[in-house]
Amino acid sequence: MTLGLIKGKLKEHRLKGNIFHEVKSDSLIQLGRSFQLSFFRTNHSIPDSIGIVLKTPEGTVVHTGDFKFDLSPSNKQFPDIHKMAKIGESGVLVLLSESTNAERPGFTPSEQLVGEKVTDAFQKAKHKIFLSTFASNINRLQQVVDAATLTNRKLLLLGRSMINVVTIAQELGYIHIPKGMLIEAKEANLLSREIVAVLCTGSQGKPLAALSRLASSTYPHTEILAVDTVILVITNSWK
Repeated sequence: MTLGLIKGKLKEHRLKGNIFHEVKSDSLIQLGRSFQLSFFRTNHSIPDSIGIVLKTPEGTVVHTGDFKFDLSPSNKQFPDIHKMAKIGESGVLVLLSESTNAERPGFTPSEQLVGEKVTDAFQKAKHKIFLSTFASNINRLQQVVDAATLTNRKLLLLGRSMINVVTIAQELGYIHIPKGMLIEAKEANLLSREIVAVLCTGSQGKPLAALSRLASSTYPHTEILAVDTVILVITNSWK
């Protein structure tokens, strides 16, 4: 999935002649005589998340990337906790670690719980639904598709990054969307509002994102009415 997104960006900017090397959690790369790269599986909202182990003559450096511990991930990509433990037992010189809200006590809810809340909101909505979340959160996008399928709604994608990510994820098999579910804005306007859901960018409040433009009535061919339902899914929260 990472390579798919990168290739899409390079194609967009018309950059050619690039060489790609795909790595997985069990890959091992020797860099000269003194350095060695290995990897371990983590999990996050983006599929195929892995951490990096760099062995050097001075010691081992571990880079986790952004991660969380979700023991019931919706995509079944479980973190390799045992491999992490072995890495720690062998000795780590430097740990470069990032995990959103790690400074707060408690636990982050599983993505499955978020999916249940999204489905519940879809079932309660009486008119058009507008749901905004991170375009990179492939698992959550699939949950929205599943909720739309369950409630017999058509799905409209708004926002450049949302359209690009869904297109690439669908091509690579990371998202499964029923044939005929995706519609264009003009087509959505011809349908009853009760059977349309809109998946858009803008959960972080960026002024040029789709949701912000919808809120200010500046997005072409699409508008939010007072009777509609707006859902914001931010990290593992919903509003």
